[in-house]
Amino acid sequence: MTEKELTEADKRRIRSHIILTLILGTVAALGLIVLLFMALGTAYLMGFKPAHTLSMRVWMVVGCICMLIPLLASKNILKMIEIVGQKKVVLVTDDFYIEKKADRTYLVSTLPPLKIEIYDALVPMLKPSVALNIELTKLSKTVLFISHDHENLMERVESEHE
Repeated sequence: MTEKELTEADKRRIRSHIILTLILGTVAALGLIVLLFMALGTAYLMGFKPAHTLSMRVWMVVGCICMLIPLLASKNILKMIEIVGQKKVVLVTDDFYIEKKADRTYLVSTLPPLKIEIYDALVPMLKPSVALNIELTKLSKTVLFISHDHENLMERVESEHE
């Protein structure tokens, strides 16, 4: 296990993860809040007078949703720290296997102990008999590079899906 400096491509990949999670998290939270207010507003417009406890429950749910946003931001803060710190961990392992749980696929390495989520399209490209190069960020364990040689399989899969 060695450390290297982040390249510009690595920084772009981390930034895209940050932007994607912020946008999706914010849209989901705002969607839930709007849905709750629409339901409460519809009840008022239809002439129903919701009980005070129902209104309070809606406000409590809105508060809980708003409390989830800092949790989302905390993962992004770790990624931002990694961009500033500019270090990544490089691993080479030949002792790994693919594990499928529910709708997620994991690459599990025994030496060093590691379990990372990967794309399903990456599975046919991985050869268990050949050593695998993996590059991760230190804190958030964001996968930057997976390859048997010098071609990044992550980029190949992402370019095929665009």
